[in-house]
Amino acid sequence: MRTLYSRRVCGATVAILGTVALAAVSAPASAAGKLDILYSFCSQSGCPDGDQPYGGVTLLSSQKLLGTTGFGGQYNGGTVFSLTTKKGAAKLRTLQSICAGTPPNCQSDEGPSTTLVEDTSGNIYGTAYFGGTYGYGAVFELKAKNKRYSLNYLYSFNGTDGLGPWNLSYAGQSSGAAYDGKSPLYGTAIAGGTGGSGIAFSLTPKSGKWSLQTLYNFCSASNCSDGGLPEAGVIVDPSGALFGTTEYYGAGNGGTIYQLSNSNGTWSEKVLYSFCSAEACSDGSGSYAGLAEDPAGNLYGTTYFGGGGHDGVVFKLSAGGKYSVLYNFCSASNCSDGSQPAAAVTLDSAGNIFGTTGRGGDGNYGTMFEIANGKFQRLYSFCAQSGCADGGYPYGTLALDKKGRIYGTTQYGGADGLGEVYDLKR
Repeated sequence: MRTLYSRRVCGATVAILGTVALAAVSAPASAAGKLDILYSFCSQSGCPDGDQPYGGVTLLSSQKLLGTTGFGGQYNGGTVFSLTTKKGAAKLRTLQSICAGTPPNCQSDEGPSTTLVEDTSGNIYGTAYFGGTYGYGAVFELKAKNKRYSLNYLYSFNGTDGLGPWNLSYAGQSSGAAYDGKSPLYGTAIAGGTGGSGIAFSLTPKSGKWSLQTLYNFCSASNCSDGGLPEAGVIVDPSGALFGTTEYYGAGNGGTIYQLSNSNGTWSEKVLYSFCSAEACSDGSGSYAGLAEDPAGNLYGTTYFGGGGHDGVVFKLSAGGKYSVLYNFCSASNCSDGSQPAAAVTLDSAGNIFGTTGRGGDGNYGTMFEIANGKFQRLYSFCAQSGCADGGYPYGTLALDKKGRIYGTTQYGGADGLGEVYDLKR
């Protein structure tokens, strides 16, 4: 099995260490919801419908899902797809097959592996980790016209100005508002830039062209105390500030939580927290995922390593700057509660926290979990069905609808073994 993990690249004042609170441990319950497979990829010979959806899905107000696959499609460079459900039957449409190169001279390469953004005109925006003009990744647009889409690369990274872009965001996204197609898109690239350890950028349309501005070059501070390898992208809060995480560096070499602020067009970074500040990295280390913010300004996220079980944590950074661990993974026997979370968490309107772990669970194929009122509950352990028909390795961020359904993807498993889109009803 191919794994997208093979591609990983392995005034900043550190915030005062907050309390590391250990969550109460209880044995994971059996599945707390019913999981339905909406679509299994590679259902046809040659996988023209795509395979291995690493990113999560975007849930639109129409209840349509948008997503990406890292491989498969017409050129084996991944796909962008939509999925609609009518009368209980899900229908997948491949909106675009990605070519690393120029058709028909395409290379088999990892394609888009992130969640997507749709604007008010129906145009879709995303990133490809590789590909583009120089092969170092690109931001793309699928231009909508008469129910068809044309692919346009808005910006191709050349390695020095960035390498490996990830999720995009925009002002107002957290409220559920669609992107207006006119304001800046924000993102990060995991490597490149003047420090070689990644950048944060904005991409703004003007007179039919898009211009990239480098907002920050990571590893600019002494000993890289400002963090490096910002894979996760950023979120935009109501004030216009950007918040994100880095996988590595920082004061404890375990990554950072940071804030980027704009003052008269000049952006500056502030490290809000450096991971691995506590003994034995009990506060977590290696945040591969982005952040979620509640209305009070508290930030939530996950780390892939560290914590009491050494297999990652769910954390909270309060608006006042206090850091706490909400849950330590691999607290249960045989890591049945999950381990190594690589996706951002999702908050519902009540402030409950939902997420996935890439590993752990009963068969080590990952779990879905909820934290409500401070209590952790395992909602599902993947690969519970024969032949892993229910999927495994759920690396993507979850999407929630108003009826309590939870939507996500798995990189592995499903009817044909190369991933699926699912929903879980609680």
